[in-house]
Amino acid sequence: MTVISKGKPSFIMLMGLPGAGKSTFRKQFAGQCVSLSTDDLIEDAAAFKGLTYSEAFADEIKPATASVQAAFKQCLRDGANIMWDQTNLTPKKRKGVLAQVPDTYHKAVVWVTCDEDERQKRLKNRPGKVIPAHVDASMIENMTAPTLDEGWDEIVRYRA
Repeated sequence: MTVISKGKPSFIMLMGLPGAGKSTFRKQFAGQCVSLSTDDLIEDAAAFKGLTYSEAFADEIKPATASVQAAFKQCLRDGANIMWDQTNLTPKKRKGVLAQVPDTYHKAVVWVTCDEDERQKRLKNRPGKVIPAHVDASMIENMTAPTLDEGWDEIVRYRA
């Protein structure tokens, strides 16, 4: 698993269902990449306001998304290694982000998966961060495997 290129800056997009282990995977690369995560920003805002993630989500998702986009653009200008941590389950979503990454970058997508029973346990053990069952089911239904045709240099399947 290459993921971080030695010869040029790397853009690594994590994809996977909530609770699959994307954020845990990302922590292995602390200090090697700039981590971009709307969840981190929402969690920080929620803690500051004394709210849960779910309580803060509606008010914080837009500012968190704008902050991640601004940080992303700055990282690209700086030539930094980037790890983008969101669900990124559809080709349209991935292509929209990937289209902004210059060819000077090594582009990798890491598809993080785990056993479904384990994922459900993880989801239940996230107090204050609730994903309604119908939303989770929709994400499962709409999840599409990444392909090299999307523009990736590397596709990694990681089982957490």
